Amino acid sequence: MASPLVATKLFVPTRRTGLVARPRLRERLDRGAKARLTLVSAPAGFGKTTLIAEWLANASKRASAWLSLDRTDNDPGTFWSDVIAALQTAAPGVGATMLLIGLLLGAAAVTGVTTPLHDRLIRRRLGTAAG
Repeated sequence: MASPLVATKLFVPTRRTGLVARPRLRERLDRGAKARLTLVSAPAGFGKTTLIAEWLANASKRASAWLSLDRTDNDPGTFWSDVIAALQTAAPGVGATMLLIGLLLGAAAVTGVTTPLHDRLIRRRLGTAAG
């Protein structure tokens, strides 16, 4: 059963002062933002969260959603409910129907929920249909 979302999981971490500037990495993120997917991968403690939080804070008019994950998010129903909640912070209403279907039908409906959600996000990005 899905657990309730802790609202703080949707907050982008606050920027810290005194950080080393990483213009090359921010530039790579800017280029990556034009792609369908950008993966930031590095070992724990290498500054991924800090880099992305700083990049988002300096972004102008960039729609973004944040979701912090932990071990309790291993349940597919919880995970996808939380992903939809995070997406709704950037695009209100996106996935509302899919969220309801997932809640009513449970984790077994996850695959059926993710494909329509992906399609709606693509249409929204292309400006061809609302939410």
